Amino acid sequence: MSSAPTIVGPDAFAQEFVRLEDGRPLILEPWQTRRVVRPLFYTLDPATGLRRFNLALIGVGKKNGKSTLAALIALYLLLADGEPEPEVYGAAADRDQARVVMGQVKRFVERSPELSRELTIYRDAIERKDGAGVYRVLSADAPSAHGLNPHGVIFDELWNQRTYDLWEALTHSPARKQPLHFCITYAGYDQRKGSLLWDLYQRGLKGEDPGMLFVWFDGDQANPASWITPAYLEQQRRRLPEHVFKRLHRNEWTSGTGSFLTREDVTASLDLELGNTFSGQGQLYFAAVDLGLVNDATAVVVVHRDPVSQKVILDHVQTFKGSPTSPVVIGQVEEHLYALHQHFDRLGMLRLDPYQAVSMMQRLEERGLPVDQFNFSAGNITRLTQNLFQLFKDRRIALFEHDELINELLTVKVVEKSYGIRIDHEHGRHDDHVIALGMAALAAMETPTAKTMISTAWIEPGPAPGVAYIVVPDPALCGARYRFALEAVGTAERVRAFCPEPRADGSGCDFTQREFPSREAFAAYLRHKHGALRFRRAA
Repeated sequence: MSSAPTIVGPDAFAQEFVRLEDGRPLILEPWQTRRVVRPLFYTLDPATGLRRFNLALIGVGKKNGKSTLAALIALYLLLADGEPEPEVYGAAADRDQARVVMGQVKRFVERSPELSRELTIYRDAIERKDGAGVYRVLSADAPSAHGLNPHGVIFDELWNQRTYDLWEALTHSPARKQPLHFCITYAGYDQRKGSLLWDLYQRGLKGEDPGMLFVWFDGDQANPASWITPAYLEQQRRRLPEHVFKRLHRNEWTSGTGSFLTREDVTASLDLELGNTFSGQGQLYFAAVDLGLVNDATAVVVVHRDPVSQKVILDHVQTFKGSPTSPVVIGQVEEHLYALHQHFDRLGMLRLDPYQAVSMMQRLEERGLPVDQFNFSAGNITRLTQNLFQLFKDRRIALFEHDELINELLTVKVVEKSYGIRIDHEHGRHDDHVIALGMAALAAMETPTAKTMISTAWIEPGPAPGVAYIVVPDPALCGARYRFALEAVGTAERVRAFCPEPRADGSGCDFTQREFPSREAFAAYLRHKHGALRFRRAA
């Protein structure tokens, strides 16, 4: 195979050499063969006998087999396109996205004895064993891509390319006989001149480039794959914000911003039997704080997850408002949180963003509160947004009427970013209560059940060298942390620990300092209190 000229098209190549997980050959879907592979690889220029198209832009809905088709074409260009020493590059906005197609290529190679004889797999590259070709992953770090001589470029999810840098760096050399840029994606939201995908899309619509194959499935035709069913699309429609569903599953261009919830979603969540309470017993409670000092308010929220219905139930909301002349007083917030810890008998977690709150978090921890640091990273805010959205759509959240919270839920937006989706607000409006609700609800949904919790503990670093926490989220002990320090004593180590002890009246926990002669003795004490513990170190 390594020395052969063009022997077959990608469709025949797939049936001959590419295997699926169950060992069956890869047979392309009719839309992939008729609309993409045959026009792209079998349409020749009469004057040269070479391929007519050197650029393909394929738009299709999510989960229609984009990565599989892209992986097949990458393999074909590397092994069977008749190009001397082909360089094929998998390009995307970041290396993780580029590795999606690379991962599929690797699986194809591993399942095929023929391909395995021809290729050697590395982490970010696949090389021909005869040294005459390579497939490599690249990301939008464009300067490192200059000076390459690509025969083929596989651009996955082109909507996420924010600039032309990588595209320009991977321009084909005129020395290549029939190079190919193969771009497969769904629609984007950056509809402006100078946006790479939007510019190519407009050129495709207008037919301005005779060397470009433009195939765009959208609207009711956006899902040509045989495995996409109406039931699946309806499920996705219910689980995604409307504008996100249109972009991902109808392959339609959107603005990237839309309403987070409908009025129906919010109204369905209201439970007239609930009220704003300052105490709770018998449940595992989760508190969260979205801290604002001047322009934004500080919102405190407490929730629990009902063990029967599995709904997230809103128990408490408190707002602290500041202004440029009278900022929110941190001490008042701190005292309110400590009071919550006293009145909610099993407060399993108090979640805060450390921005502007590091000192307060340290003081609360010293007073025995189960503080959890929640950074507003891209990953965390996407998880928060998706979880809260799903709770409302599935009718698995119950709220009491709180004017500011309800108003925010009806006015906040969901915005698509390159890393995912996030809640945001328009100028002059706020989202403090929604964010606090989202933080608490995420903690409630991601915390294991009590049965699992009692059997698991983990170690986290503490605020100073030599200080750490054993975290035992046991509802019987308020979900609190054991703060402990290891002290070297001669050749041994002893442990000083602040251990939670439940009060007799069930109103909360007190912390007692204990000393243990060794780590093993401390571990034995924990196992005695909690049963058979499995310790894991926090990531």
